[in-house]
Amino acid sequence: MEFVSSYKAQFEKIHLAIELSKDSIYKGIQLYFSPVSQSEILFIGINPGSGYFNYNDRIVKRLSPLKSFEYNKQKYMLAAQTKQMFKEIGMSSFSNSVKINHFPFATENEKDLYKLLNRYDKIHKIYYLSKQYVCESIDFVNPKLIICEGKSSFDRLKIMWNVDPIEYNADTFVMKKGEMVAIGYRRIMSHIKAKKEVQAKIKQYHLKS
Repeated sequence: MEFVSSYKAQFEKIHLAIELSKDSIYKGIQLYFSPVSQSEILFIGINPGSGYFNYNDRIVKRLSPLKSFEYNKQKYMLAAQTKQMFKEIGMSSFSNSVKINHFPFATENEKDLYKLLNRYDKIHKIYYLSKQYVCESIDFVNPKLIICEGKSSFDRLKIMWNVDPIEYNADTFVMKKGEMVAIGYRRIMSHIKAKKEVQAKIKQYHLKS
């Protein structure tokens, strides 16, 4: 896929530049967490965490799509909760799902992410490139349902789409664009705060559509 190869090359240049700077808050780059294909569901997080770095004591560099959806083989909290949440509403398979992040740069937390972005954006135009990457990924995947893994992810997509949410509750958020519905939820670190409410929104806006 041409657009995948293009973004791999562009993000790799940025990765090499940050790696050479030996910036301590940079934990690596992970571009795709699944195969990339036209799929029913697209998961969008804000950025990768530092799990790989903490476990392996080195930064991660993973630019190619995975051969299978990452959550299928992982047991960390967000993966486990997502699998359980979907299984309980009869959506136990992620074979028709894609997962990306708004920003592919791994950090310990979201505060460090924005520090990193602001340090390197002037030279590398990271905000613009990341926005284009997400927009093209959505266009290619053409999902019916987008799951925004966290309020920050939902809010960023809301700005990109320039639409008003249908629902903007304390812990769950919903908006539509064309035939796509995006459902987001509030997180406490990797913990999904209102799983039952998220399930209800998926049933209401996706499974009954």
